[in-house]
Amino acid sequence: MRLAAVLLLAGGMQCFAADLRPEEQRGRRIYLQGTGASSTPIVAMLTGGAEVPAPVVPCAGCHGENGQGGQTEGGVTPPDITWAAITKPYSMTSPSGRKYPAYDAAKLRRAITLGLDSAGNNLSPAMPRYRLTLADASDLIAYLRVMGSTSEPGITDSSIRIGAILPANGGTGIADAIRAALTASFEQINQNGGIYSRRIDVRFVSLSPSGERAKAELATFLDREQVFALSSSFIAGAEPVVTSVLKQREIPMIGAMSLAPETSYPLNPYVFYLMPGISEEAQSLANFISEPKAAAILYGREPVFQAAARAIGQRWTRAESIPADGQLSPAVFATLKARRLDAVLCLLPGESTAKLIRNLPGPAFLIPGSLVTQAVLDAIRESRSTAWLAFAELPDDAAKGAVEEYRALAGRYALASSHVATQWTAIAGAKLLIEALQRAGRDVTRRTLISTLESFREVRTGLIPPVSYGPNRRIGILGAHIVSVDPESGKFVPVGKPPGTQPN
Repeated sequence: MRLAAVLLLAGGMQCFAADLRPEEQRGRRIYLQGTGASSTPIVAMLTGGAEVPAPVVPCAGCHGENGQGGQTEGGVTPPDITWAAITKPYSMTSPSGRKYPAYDAAKLRRAITLGLDSAGNNLSPAMPRYRLTLADASDLIAYLRVMGSTSEPGITDSSIRIGAILPANGGTGIADAIRAALTASFEQINQNGGIYSRRIDVRFVSLSPSGERAKAELATFLDREQVFALSSSFIAGAEPVVTSVLKQREIPMIGAMSLAPETSYPLNPYVFYLMPGISEEAQSLANFISEPKAAAILYGREPVFQAAARAIGQRWTRAESIPADGQLSPAVFATLKARRLDAVLCLLPGESTAKLIRNLPGPAFLIPGSLVTQAVLDAIRESRSTAWLAFAELPDDAAKGAVEEYRALAGRYALASSHVATQWTAIAGAKLLIEALQRAGRDVTRRTLISTLESFREVRTGLIPPVSYGPNRRIGILGAHIVSVDPESGKFVPVGKPPGTQPN
């Protein structure tokens, strides 16, 4: 919809980046990231003839996201290259003191590709010369014409609009728990003056289980609400749909709750997960013990279980991977009993795992914490089976002061006494977003928010273990606690915690 752009031309109103025309969107990507739409990579030519990929030295790296120039570095001051600045109808003076006439599209293309200013003089040697296709050059200039007139969606002088995705099945109470916890957290921030005098305005959406329908629902929500970022969103089961839409629209999500975080490279730069998923928890279990002589990897047919089974199968090369249906057929039990197993890694829904534990005596059971239910814990206690569980967080991880702060928040805003762990996770995600907004400053953009999050090292929310991110890291907590279950009390007994990967 181009209404905002029309108003911009008529009366100077700012337009949102989402309102840019396709060629302006493509040009924006070239300016910010150095990547064009064509199959020909953009190359930057440096002083001395060296050539590097344009993403190494994008325009925004020197001239800033808004094109108004950057700080002097090495005796070089990048100039203001906004359209209003470079097309003034009179001679201008560069930071070096040289005068030059106004630019037009042709002269600007020449400056970008050949390094000649509007008067035909050589630009500073610090300015790369970019090898662009005609299409990429046209896209970049189309964006430069409107650069500086765009503002970040979801941000006004008085508010920051944040979105959150809730579980589709509200009957479990998890959706209500996340909604209430986030509403209370942000309202408390607002009561204390907001973020740089801006209120946090949170909007919620629930998505259908169907992939295509969920994609349409999310797109409609983002178009309608124009959120700046998403926080503490439950995306388990909808990861491919949600993350692809956010990447396409360049919208960051902080504190994503997922059973299958994306870990393949290149990483999605816009999604920051809180916890490891099923596959990572299973890896922690595999790291904790040596491969048993007789082991099986029992997995359900859901993609998340299959992916975890493949990952562990590459590590436990002697283990047999056995697919299982949801009901655990007699044939599966017969196969398992015939193997005389020492250990079984269970990648199954909770009810199936509980059934397995009750009906398969002998082996030790290794269970990712994300798949542990009360039925599983009851089965372990009743059968007195040996079981090791992997959890990214335990109740004891919470700091005393943070627990007291939560209790005060729960009392003030009448939070339910159920799903407390889910509430803590949602609040932790909100705390990370607030911390990033405060560090990024009042002039925050989505890109500066992302770069700020990438600088997080051991950031403490008090409710979960410290969180770290980096350019090559999008899971805040790595590794897991390994615990057993006391058969008498049912309590967790810590037996170790493998070291997590160090932040990048």
